[in-house]
Parts: sequence; C-alpha cells; structure tokens
Amino acid sequence: MLVGGLAVIAVPTAKLFGGVIPDGVSEKIGAEAVDALLTIIASSMLAVTTFSLSVMVSVYRSVASQWTPRAHRVQLKDTRTQTVLATFVGAYIYALLSIILLHTPFFSEGEIVVLFAMTIVVIVMIVATILRWVLHLQTFGSLEQTANTIRDDTQRAMHECVKHPALSANPLTPDVIIPADAITVRSERSGYIVRILTHALQTAATDCQGYIWLTVKPGDYVNQGEVIGHISGDIDTIKNAIKRFVDIGLHRDIPQDPEIGMVMLAEIGVKAMSPGVNDPGTAIWMMDRIMSVIYETPDQVSPTCDRVWMPVFELHRAFYTSVDLLARYCGGAVEVQQALFKRLGGVAHCDNPALAASARELGARLYARGQQCLPTDVDKQDIYKPDWI
Repeated sequence: MLVGGLAVIAVPTAKLFGGVIPDGVSEKIGAEAVDALLTIIASSMLAVTTFSLSVMVSVYRSVASQWTPRAHRVQLKDTRTQTVLATFVGAYIYALLSIILLHTPFFSEGEIVVLFAMTIVVIVMIVATILRWVLHLQTFGSLEQTANTIRDDTQRAMHECVKHPALSANPLTPDVIIPADAITVRSERSGYIVRILTHALQTAATDCQGYIWLTVKPGDYVNQGEVIGHISGDIDTIKNAIKRFVDIGLHRDIPQDPEIGMVMLAEIGVKAMSPGVNDPGTAIWMMDRIMSVIYETPDQVSPTCDRVWMPVFELHRAFYTSVDLLARYCGGAVEVQQALFKRLGGVAHCDNPALAASARELGARLYARGQQCLPTDVDKQDIYKPDWI
C-alpha cells in the first residue's frame, strides 16, 4: 500500500515544493494532463486488480486439485502475488484520492507540477509491477513452481530443525527424569501442534522460577485432554504461557515441521502415479526434491532455553514417512523403482546411522512390493535386490 500512501503525502509535498516551481513550467511539460492520467490509472487499476484476483483464485484451485490440496496453503504465502495486488490497489487509491484533491482549491499551478511528477513515478511503478507479474504468471501454479516452493520452504525449515532439534530447548530424551511432583498439562482441544515458541516459554518459566517438560513437538496430533507436558513453578502462569505459545490448529505447517513439506512432495508424486495420470517422471522428480532436503545438515547449536524440554526432530522419521508413502504407490512402475533404489542406495551409505537404517528398511520394503506388484516376470528381472538391503 506504499503507492496508496503517496496520495496522503501528495498535499504536503505539493505545498512544500510547489512554491519553487517557476511559472510556465506546467504548460511546457504538459502537467495539465495529470487529471487524464489519474482517470486512466483509476479505471485501469480497478480492472487489472479484478483480473489479478480472478487469476489468483483460479491458480489456487488448480494447485489444490492438480497437485495436492495441502500445496494450496503454501501458495497462499506467495509474496510476489501479494506485492502485485497491493501495488495495484494502492495505485487505484492514489489515483482516486488525487482526483478528489485535484478538484479542490488546494493545488496551484506549481503544485500541480509536483502532483504530475508523483503521478509519473506511480506509472513507472505500475509498469514495473506489471512486467514482474507477467513473468511470474508464466510459472505461477505450475508443477515446477509449486514443487520448488514446497522444497525451498522445507529446506529452510529442515535447516533450522537440524540446527535446533528441540527448537533451542533441551532435548527430552529417555534419560531425562521428570520430577514426580510436576503438574500434568493437558490439551484443551484436538489438533496438530503447529508451532511452539520455546523462547517465550523460557521467559515465562524464568520469571516464575519454573520448568517445562513438553511431550509433544510440531507436527504431532493431540486429542482433547491428552497430556502435552509437565510443569513446575507458578502453575497458573506457566499454564497460560503454554496455552498462548503452544499453537494447536487444524493444519500442519512447514516452518517448524519440515516432515509435512516432504509429505507434500511425496503426495504430488503419488498423484502423478494414479491411473488417470500415470506419470512416472513426476514421481522420480519429487523423490529428487525429497533427497535434496535431507542433505540439509548444518551443525547443531547448543540449547539456549535451559528451563524447557521437548522431543527432538527426527530426520530419519520424516524421511521414512515421506519416501514410504511415495514407494507404496509406485510398486508397479519399473522406472520409479529403479530410481528409488538408486537414491536409497546413496542414503544407505551416509554418515547418519539412523537415516541409513531407514534407507535400508525402505529398500527392503520397496523390493518386496516390487516382487508382488510388477505384472510380469520380465519386469521383475529388471529389479535386482541391492546388496545394501
């Protein structure tokens, strides 16, 4: 809405600089045309905004129906589209307010020149925005753009979750002893753990000299009344903090839960292998994106929230869940099976023992499915049991 804000500052700017504009400049540069320019901007921006909104809604529906319904929520965060719409609406507001102000006694000849210059700046911004919007529409909502957006969001989340496995809290491992007198905290509603603000919980626990042991992490599903943690200290204060800073919702979200991003990629591959589509290339493509995510392995950082404990993010579990989902529906495709064995073989020899074990188990399951699902003995002979299983 920066463009719309120009209309608000148009009057003081014109009053400030209008007095230094020499007489006759308005006629030389055609500043009298500002009224016509503003009318054109007002009428065209209303139409362009309506068109852009219809395109956006169509793309969102197409993404949800063609790829996976969960990808729709990822596209809603597209900042380019939001910026474009804000520019168009802002330009419309600027033109509308400027037309109103222009027909008031506020503007002299010199001040009209200032308004004309500001209008030229707005036109340049509109043209630049339209060009960016046209380039963005070339791939907006396509398979490549949707998959890359999910992968990029998942990579960022994976980087943070591997770097801070417990979101800067202490890892809640089996050897952690929760005091017997700790108070149990239960969920007030059913849903997914969307996000946990561990630093805010740390502040609340520090203020009342208490401790928090959460037994859930982002991505977990909890039922109403289910235990989600234990606390000590000022019970009411910490319970209110957990209610505020442990977000429970109907949908999983990628920023603290990269597993759902990997599952989205797998779902796109699964849909590509449905009988009505039968596109093994897309399934392989999605596997490649999952593989690019799991190799995001920065060094872990020591916990900074010493009064909060929670379960750690498990990379091997997220990998297993997403790849097994994809492999389960690709057992009858030789090309996809061969590609999966190739990728899993690399993971099976990685330095992460848990991840390597998951890859070996996935390979064994993939081979067993292939022997049952492949329709002919010729196809089965094309699948060799790897020595790393």
